[in-house]
Amino acid sequence: MTIGKKTLGLGKATLSADFLGKEERRQLLETFNDTKTDYPKDQTIYGLFEEQAERMPDREAVVFKSVRMTYGELNAKSNQLAYQLRSRGMATDQIVGIMADRSVEMVVGILAILKAGGAYLPIDPAYPSDRIRYMLEDSGTDLLLVYGEDMEVPPAYAGTVLNLADTSLYTGEPANLPAISGARDLAYVIYTSGSTGQPKGVMVEHRGITNMMTA
Repeated sequence: MTIGKKTLGLGKATLSADFLGKEERRQLLETFNDTKTDYPKDQTIYGLFEEQAERMPDREAVVFKSVRMTYGELNAKSNQLAYQLRSRGMATDQIVGIMADRSVEMVVGILAILKAGGAYLPIDPAYPSDRIRYMLEDSGTDLLLVYGEDMEVPPAYAGTVLNLADTSLYTGEPANLPAISGARDLAYVIYTSGSTGQPKGVMVEHRGITNMMTA
């Protein structure tokens, strides 16, 4: 495609007219496309969050209905859950499902998975049971976090299910965990709609999210 030119067909002849001046062409092709920028490409999402929690621990971080939590509180609670996940042998890039109603607990669960070194797989509780079963099987997820009323885990699922409402999951160490995952490791897996066949899992690294956030 030629930018700034209009081509007219006149039988076998072609008339080409340039509507852009030299400066306008430079602006379109060079100035507007000069989008290169630095971003924390060696940082993880949970690392950035921990930095924020250290800077302003008393600042409100998340609100859902009547529940409010500061950065410090959210960081401590997600650390406690992350230690529980680590104690269950969680490894870098391990995919952990999270099927939760919209809530503060859902945010805690996502952060805990990332802090423990894994990647989260969001599963909408409203999905048909066949889709939920397929996502769990296809991703190889053997650990699933749930929260909310009437959560229906597929009967055939043989993995471990942890309920984020279980208070015993938040009784351990509130300090940040030693990091085992980096910017090039997985942050989450999202599945396509499956409108053209079976849904497909798309894997996203931490650095991809930090790039998007910076942009």
